[in-house]
Amino acid sequence: MDVLVDYETVCVNCKEKGYSFGYTFKTIKYKNRTVMDIPTRYLNGPCIAFEYKEIPILIRSLENSHHLGVAQKTPLFTMINAKRNNDSTITRFTYLYSPQYHPEIVKKKIQPERPDPRVLEYVDIYRYHDKPYILMFYSFRNSTHDPLRNFNFYQFYDFDINGEEGYKTDSAEYDEKLNIAFQYDAQEGKQLSPIVGIGTINDNIPTHFECNAPQDLLITPERLNLKDCNRKGPAECAVGLQWHIPSIGPGQMEVFPVMMVFGLGEENFKANVLEARAHLEKISPSIFNVVNGKFRQLIDPELEKMSFSMREWCKD
Repeated sequence: MDVLVDYETVCVNCKEKGYSFGYTFKTIKYKNRTVMDIPTRYLNGPCIAFEYKEIPILIRSLENSHHLGVAQKTPLFTMINAKRNNDSTITRFTYLYSPQYHPEIVKKKIQPERPDPRVLEYVDIYRYHDKPYILMFYSFRNSTHDPLRNFNFYQFYDFDINGEEGYKTDSAEYDEKLNIAFQYDAQEGKQLSPIVGIGTINDNIPTHFECNAPQDLLITPERLNLKDCNRKGPAECAVGLQWHIPSIGPGQMEVFPVMMVFGLGEENFKANVLEARAHLEKISPSIFNVVNGKFRQLIDPELEKMSFSMREWCKD
């Protein structure tokens, strides 16, 4: 494979070391050049923010939320099923979030209209042996009786071009013509450096974007919108995209297609962006059928047992 990925093991409890609980990236190499090397946890994939029953809910990292010192001790998003094809190029996860366990909702004793209101997250990842990109689809279904208002979906990545040793010479940019945020090594320059970026389809332009230092890219309840900063570096950098939807009504689902694209030099990278986007747009219409399949709604009893029997997340 041109793109080699090593996944970090995310466990539900310290006694369960070694149990794979997600797909979080640990390292990524493109044509044997490192482009990600143990990224900042909250800048390693999807984040969401929304209002449920007028209570603001912010989850900074859907797969790593137990590492963020959150107040609640019950799981946030819990994996209920997982499947992959024979050569692991297509991976599908389903996560479940139960908003009634949010600390503010518990504190105010807000009762749901029906038992066990849920927000479901479907993750579909497509990797290819001979393609310079990874395609990802994040789908959110509102299975409560209330709208999820002011819904924000974020995609963050803390890339490290040439590994940890070279992170201080990273530069990050947002190309408003291609609508893609990317990082490269400033010492090598855009014409020679490995480049990696994130973007989406043409008719789903991000509401906001940001290229910044990792510590300055953190979303908080007081700052939910990215700053539209289109350049940072040379320095330690990270990139983020944001999509805003006024409301996801009961029973409705929203799909967010994302592509992670790689290249060697600017010309090669831009050509790969166009190829990846065309492929992403081709697959996008099929995702509704994929997530509505019977399997995606089933709960794996082993995953359910692990997820809901644990009452505290890892401390490390």
